[in-house]
Amino acid sequence: MEKQVQRKNIFVRSSARAKIAFPASPLGFLLAACGGGGGDGAGITSISKTTSNNFVHNLNGLNAFVAESASDFTGSYSASDQLPSPALDQSKSENYLSGYDNKTALTALSGQKEIDSLLFTSYQDSSKTEYWQGPEAGNKISFSFFNTNLLLLDETAYVIGGGSGIYNNGYHEFSDTQKDSVRTALLEFKKVINVEFVEVAEENDQVGTIRFGISQDDLGDTSVSNTVAIAWGVDSYWSVGGDVWLDTNHDDADLGKGTYEFLTLIHEIGHAMGLGHPHIGGAQTLQPELDFINYTVMSYEEPDWAYFGSGSDRYITISDSLMVYDIQALQYIYGANNDYNSGNTKYEFDPTKPNSLTIWDGGGEDLLDFSNFNYRCDIDLNDGAYSTIKYAAWNPDDNFGIAFNTFIENVLGSQSSDTIIGNELDNEISGNNGNDTLYGGAGNDIFDWDEGSRDGVDTMHGGTGNDIYVLSSASDIVIELAGEGADTVYTPTSYSAPSNVENVFGFGNRGSLTIKGNNLDNVLRGSELNDIIEGGGGADDFLLYVGMGNDKVTDFNSDEGDEVLLAYGLSGYQFANTSTGAMYSLEDGSSLELVYEFIA
Repeated sequence: MEKQVQRKNIFVRSSARAKIAFPASPLGFLLAACGGGGGDGAGITSISKTTSNNFVHNLNGLNAFVAESASDFTGSYSASDQLPSPALDQSKSENYLSGYDNKTALTALSGQKEIDSLLFTSYQDSSKTEYWQGPEAGNKISFSFFNTNLLLLDETAYVIGGGSGIYNNGYHEFSDTQKDSVRTALLEFKKVINVEFVEVAEENDQVGTIRFGISQDDLGDTSVSNTVAIAWGVDSYWSVGGDVWLDTNHDDADLGKGTYEFLTLIHEIGHAMGLGHPHIGGAQTLQPELDFINYTVMSYEEPDWAYFGSGSDRYITISDSLMVYDIQALQYIYGANNDYNSGNTKYEFDPTKPNSLTIWDGGGEDLLDFSNFNYRCDIDLNDGAYSTIKYAAWNPDDNFGIAFNTFIENVLGSQSSDTIIGNELDNEISGNNGNDTLYGGAGNDIFDWDEGSRDGVDTMHGGTGNDIYVLSSASDIVIELAGEGADTVYTPTSYSAPSNVENVFGFGNRGSLTIKGNNLDNVLRGSELNDIIEGGGGADDFLLYVGMGNDKVTDFNSDEGDEVLLAYGLSGYQFANTSTGAMYSLEDGSSLELVYEFIA
């Protein structure tokens, strides 16, 4: 039979498209006596200041990806690692003697082990925990430094509460520098919870709710033999509640960030705010695999990688922040500070200073940037998850946490071979150099948006959502499962659409491309040069746009539903029938030739 060409139904459309309870009194005490380790400090950098970003935000437009790079996101990032020092407000002081007041409240335990194992249970009701609510609206909690001239201590409270050695053995003054370190430690709590700390002077009979002192006692009469500090938990009656004491060895110690002493301050303030030791627990104890200080600073257990360096340069790497489970427990009882870093925040880290920390972020569109790291990173963007960020001569595990209810959208990987896991948001994930394995998860994700910034072969798993992949070479691997959205691959080289990927767009001018669809309904286009496009099965759309070069579709079949799709805003073109199909021509010299499939 004679073969004929199709000339019917050609359709063109436009795209508009510690706890230790002392039962010496009916009211009870919550005292945590804490043993310590050692280690010299070093400064740790956490997050950067203001900078611009380069995110792709317009790739869903069918004509939005131009030349060799993505469009720029014109917003900016800002990050603040510090808050203003606590205000002075003498009106928030209280009498140093014990007595009932309205500065505490009870709330039911959560029923969740990871939270309840870090909370003291109330002596009034073991199904509840007690917390500071402040004497008035606003949840303001006062603090003060012990005045060695006035000696405002309630003897009965200290003797009954296990602090007789402190009461009887004298005191040291905090230096101004040490006081600043205490204020900085309090701000680590302010960053994550909905409280305001106000400082008061100890004068007349007035002191703060939380008090800080250095005892001349070595604290050896407490229940922990190697005690370096003690703190009492929240108490509605006894004035010793919330008091924090360091032992005599700290009278001239550096309490700054990056030191073991700063970690000690964070730990003891945790007790003063209502947190206990996870191995002792309140209603429950924490799972053993989580009972390490990189998961909660209230733990006694250090991972074997906790320190870095040697000799005088040795320091504890876990000392700058509260960790994931501390933040979760504190936010359960005090609420979250959703104003902290609530804008677009870019988090950068110093690859020369190993550290372990957790970030809390109140909102905005955020970026984790590890592009200045040269060692493999395993990064997980899910809230409550941990990542492993490696440094030279330091091999940690789970040293970087993202607090629960912290939602980070975007990430730049290291210059090595990373594994990066996205979350339920619309993520922008770039592996940078190395053979990276990238997982988008739920959401409409964008992978490797700046193809010119990387090498290596990346394996990209889209997950659910309408995902976008920007390839560097045809060796990059795209994995999509059936029913996981309408997905698009941008490629600078010849490429065949993998299973379950709907759209393939060429770009750039490396050379003429061959673009092939699959059996789905594809949207296909070439690069700036003269490309060959093959739709395959399904009802395919072939793009007509300015600057496309002279492209040829080799299997146009209107019976299958194939169509020509005009780029947004394009209205003028010339059409002509040819011996094998049809030709569309534009004023700039670009053209799209259709070769019809022959039928019998």
